Amino acid sequence: MFKDKVLKGIFILQVIGLILGLIFTVYTINDGFEHLRMSWLVSQGYVPYRDFFEHHHPLLWYIYLPFTVLLPHNIMVVFYFSRVFSLALSVFMLWVICKIIERYFGGRNIIPYFLVLILAFCPIWWAFTVLKPEILARPLYFVGLYLFFRYAETFKTKYLVYCGLAFTVAFLTIQNIVFSIIPLIVPLFYIWDKKNPNTGKDILFASVAPLILVGIFVALIYFSGTWKDYYELCWLLNAQLFDLLHYTDSSVFWYWIVPMILGLWAWIYQVKHNQSSFYINTIGLLFCCEMVQRLCTKAVFNHYMILIFIFISMLCAPVFAQIKKRFVLYVCYAVLMAGLITSLIILRIGNNIQAMEKYRLVNSNPENTLVNVNFSTINVWEPKKTYYVMFLGLTLIDDFLFSRDTSYDINKYLEENKIKYIDWAYVPYTPLYFEGDEYFKRFNINNEIMHKYIRIYGDIWQRIDTLDIKTEFPEQKK
Repeated sequence: MFKDKVLKGIFILQVIGLILGLIFTVYTINDGFEHLRMSWLVSQGYVPYRDFFEHHHPLLWYIYLPFTVLLPHNIMVVFYFSRVFSLALSVFMLWVICKIIERYFGGRNIIPYFLVLILAFCPIWWAFTVLKPEILARPLYFVGLYLFFRYAETFKTKYLVYCGLAFTVAFLTIQNIVFSIIPLIVPLFYIWDKKNPNTGKDILFASVAPLILVGIFVALIYFSGTWKDYYELCWLLNAQLFDLLHYTDSSVFWYWIVPMILGLWAWIYQVKHNQSSFYINTIGLLFCCEMVQRLCTKAVFNHYMILIFIFISMLCAPVFAQIKKRFVLYVCYAVLMAGLITSLIILRIGNNIQAMEKYRLVNSNPENTLVNVNFSTINVWEPKKTYYVMFLGLTLIDDFLFSRDTSYDINKYLEENKIKYIDWAYVPYTPLYFEGDEYFKRFNINNEIMHKYIRIYGDIWQRIDTLDIKTEFPEQKK
């Protein structure tokens, strides 16, 4: 498949680096541990939104539930299994994309260029191994896209039916994927208007199964008494979340402006030279819509850009394959090697051994209770004691927006439950902390309570009366 030996060498190095990073580095994204905990909570019979706070769609937790039950309560075993599970889904997604490229983007010879390009984006290296709803939604999304292209090619109704099902299941996994699906209305109506007059009937027929699935989901939400909470948490809260929670953070969108310009140029180049097709133009449309989406909703983390990276790689791969001039090829090789080196450096810098030591400590016993102020540590198997099972910033924002639990007081909660650990360091999560209203005092741990704790490791504080040996820890003096 790799006729270019230099390209093949770069790809092999990328794969080796990815595997070594998976095994030997601990580049943690706490969202992965969040969803391990949510899967455990639903395995205990708790209902999302009604019994505990969450703002994502729930399908991943139920699909992952059997592993939650079967795996031992060992945080390292669970952590690495979740990484392998996530990577397997990501590899499946890449396989589906390669099928799209092989069939609609110029054949098998384009695939190596796509693979090398996508692995040149350093966020891919950790985003593909973190257990998040997107890790399941993205493969389903590209399965749906492949089936959509099959329908556009054959006009067979079955492909549109299966396409609708794939997109619907992706939506039940993460709600915002709907904004990456909606733009397909444009090429669908193009097919209806220009290619197949029966498309309207096919759309109606293909809508039946998705409507049934969504209807079942809505019924479950309604009859479990969670409709109001679900709507507020998954839609209204998310609409304002980043402006409140990350008000001091800037969007990472502009850091990636050069690759995005290259992606646009590659699409325009193919259109100008009559090399584009319905399929390439559809990817170009999705790419543009994804950029607009990331401009309208502040992307504060690089892993929110994954679909953009994939679309860039798909659009650039056919153009990259046409390059014949040695100088231009050498420049491309140099850029790819720079991407590889950057990825390795970032993995090394971000190798957060301290984070895993904290996870080992807190997860050493399921009874280790923890209050998250910073959201840097989670006890996956901690018994549920409160509705708010995530971190203080979200608790504050939820109560500010919806007054869900006006009696919640962090100090009262710490004292009544004799919480063993506090994950605390001052971080201005939200401007609500600075309004000076007495109302917000119940979300700030007071000095009287903090004097009952001692810092033992990083941001982890332990209740003094739970220490086995009353000794002075090095960090106590800091």
